[in-house]
Amino acid sequence: KPMAPINARHNSAKADSLFWSTTYDYVSKYIDEHREEIEKYWYEIFRFSEDLVDHSVPVFLSDLDLNTLDERERAVALERFEYYAGQYGFDPNLKREKRKGELKAVSPITHHEQLSDSDDPQQDLSNLKQACAYMIMIATYMHTWINEHQYDELGEVLYSCGGLRFGDKERGILAPESDLSISPPILKASQGLWLANILSRTEYGFITENPENDVNPEYIDMLLAKEKEFKQLGVDITQIESRTNI
Repeated sequence: KPMAPINARHNSAKADSLFWSTTYDYVSKYIDEHREEIEKYWYEIFRFSEDLVDHSVPVFLSDLDLNTLDERERAVALERFEYYAGQYGFDPNLKREKRKGELKAVSPITHHEQLSDSDDPQQDLSNLKQACAYMIMIATYMHTWINEHQYDELGEVLYSCGGLRFGDKERGILAPESDLSISPPILKASQGLWLANILSRTEYGFITENPENDVNPEYIDMLLAKEKEFKQLGVDITQIESRTNI
């Protein structure tokens, strides 16, 4: 699931959760309605699950040796890890599988070639629903949010450092624009600006517009039914793309 809101004004996290819940409801309904056919071809889902795990990245926490850091640097490193773990929903204590000696970041959807062989088929189906909702959300909403609108903030070098720095002061990167210690070097700043600009200009294939008729109208209707709620959180649901455009 997306990051939980950290306060009442954390609208981006609220919008994330709204899109996630709407998408999950659609996926869940679809899978329930087509369970018989899905179960019939469950071996394909098993092989897909194996591919996901086999080709996922290994778990990488950090190459920092905390024992070599002073007290202040250690506190910053631990706080940074805690923040990113919360933002990306990463639980370092979660049980994971090893493949060819590597601890993999992605867990299997199912361990069973046939759903009927599972001791808990509802859990396998739940895993499938979550995986599908996650993939749809990343390829549509999250890509639109991060890529299409990154210029809104990445275009302000002194305000957000182009996303290239994590401030090591108590206030992080939220320092006055006069504090040049938070800004990236000139070359990286220039590269960041043109990259943010070009990646923000690839608008095509909106979900609700459905130009290629490859989006289920029921999913479109479910999103449009929440249009006012999204708008209150600063999101125009009609501008969410239905694919990753690079």
